Amino acid sequence: MNKTLETNRTLKTLGIRSCKLDDECAMSISKALKINKGLEELRLKRNKIDDKGAESIREPLKSNSTIRVLNLRWNSISAREKKILEQILNVEVRV
Repeated sequence: MNKTLETNRTLKTLGIRSCKLDDECAMSISKALKINKGLEELRLKRNKIDDKGAESIREPLKSNSTIRVLNLRWNSISAREKKILEQILNVEVRV
């Protein structure tokens, strides 16, 4: 999936729900976000991502201005990390 996400310029929304994605998966998605500048919505709700995974997703978002929606609901992400993500994206982050 990582290579596909890196090279796909037409995908606007990626939703991976209830698939037990963990921090390692989040790190893989993070690597792709460094390259992909077309994705607008990233929805990863009901997985097993915690602050470490959210932090890895956070880093490429500092330079990726296309992401408008980040949904990390029903993961194990702290209010502190949520606030940091919201500040970077300048949008509401759902956790």
